[in-house]
Amino acid sequence: MKHNHSKDTDLSRRRFMQYMAGASLASLSGLISEAKVQAGPISKRTVPLPKFKIQISDKTAFQQYKCKPNLKRFGSENMAFKVTSEELGFPFNQAYGANLKRNMQNGSIGHGWPVKDTIEARMWYALNVAATTWNDNIGPDGENRENMGFLSWLPQGLPSDFTSTPLPLDNVENLTRKIKVIASYAGADKTGITKIDQRWMFNSVCLNGLDPGEPQIKHIVLKDVDQPSETETEFVMPESVRYAIVIINVQPRALTQLAPSSIASVASTNQGYAQGALTAVALSQAIRSLGYVAIPCMNSTAMSIPLAIDAGLGELGRLGYLITPEWGPHVRIDKVLTNLPLKPDKPITFGVTEYCTECGICAVECPSGAISPDKKRSYKPPPSAGRCGNAGALKWYIDGKKCSRWWAESGAPCSNCMNVCPYTQATLGDGFEGKTPDPDTFWELEANAYGRRSIIY
Repeated sequence: MKHNHSKDTDLSRRRFMQYMAGASLASLSGLISEAKVQAGPISKRTVPLPKFKIQISDKTAFQQYKCKPNLKRFGSENMAFKVTSEELGFPFNQAYGANLKRNMQNGSIGHGWPVKDTIEARMWYALNVAATTWNDNIGPDGENRENMGFLSWLPQGLPSDFTSTPLPLDNVENLTRKIKVIASYAGADKTGITKIDQRWMFNSVCLNGLDPGEPQIKHIVLKDVDQPSETETEFVMPESVRYAIVIINVQPRALTQLAPSSIASVASTNQGYAQGALTAVALSQAIRSLGYVAIPCMNSTAMSIPLAIDAGLGELGRLGYLITPEWGPHVRIDKVLTNLPLKPDKPITFGVTEYCTECGICAVECPSGAISPDKKRSYKPPPSAGRCGNAGALKWYIDGKKCSRWWAESGAPCSNCMNVCPYTQATLGDGFEGKTPDPDTFWELEANAYGRRSIIY
């Protein structure tokens, strides 16, 4: 199977140097002032930390969102990073990377995070490189990278007499339990199963996802075929692919606490993506060895949060993330789409919508003003979000453009909403031995694998 994706456009050396010198930075001027959070009707943490009881829900994500029947499948060409690149006139990642470099040259690891010198800043950068290497090699983040490299939709290096001979199945419940065990050994912190609601499939893949030019897309279609394939105009998925194995991985808490907008917070995010990507790829290979189709997905192919809700892993929070009962929103989601028959899990409820209605700390603490401070949810995204929002679901919409522009201006992804969320505080605690680390004391913390602490388990 071949793919003909066009590569993200890179700035010329001359233009990049102009940008570093400040010429292109001028085009970003005013973004912070335009995006600053405005005081809303909700004050900082007005309710105690959440106490909850998990119950089985009879409502799918589509029902929980009270989606309108005409809700359209979302197209990847409308993702915030793509739209922001178009509006800036150059690739979003170049703006972000240039400001990250600027921060380091000034002895800082992000917006408002000075360290003692540029050598220390380089050490933090090295930590991020370690955390994100597998994410970069596999994805990065998987966005618009369907059927590329490790994320190939076909078996890689497996014996054809296994991949072409489906394993006979006689006990789906027993098989499902074993698949979850395999997922755990491949790196998943928790796994859920759901039948795929096709409304959560992306309508299209944007082949130039970080390019400022006109979107180049291929549609994702389902057809009566045995194997997935890619043509000049389509990604073809077999109609038999009806199940999603949804994987969540916990991010290292100590790094996220150094938010907003620091090399540390992006290292936390990238490590979650890296671990989840390795798990999805490995689990896909395992399923293929049983003779079934398996499609590894990161932030690609289908919408992660609705599938995770349907798989019984959590609920949607005001901040736009999945909130889990074990780790709050402090997780990343990956998935494997397959035609291997599995027993679906049931959705759960534990009062997230009710709690978020009264809380709103994420909206108050968001430096870009991307999170709605309103108590009432809406069926429409804010007008400022433009085509980044997909109207028709009842929820608190996130203004992705404000969020991504803040990243570009500050030189680092933010994660502050995840950091301040009371569900994070309630499930992972406030910090190592009750203290929030700073750039100096972080290096003195006990360093376990993946930055884990026993409290996670």
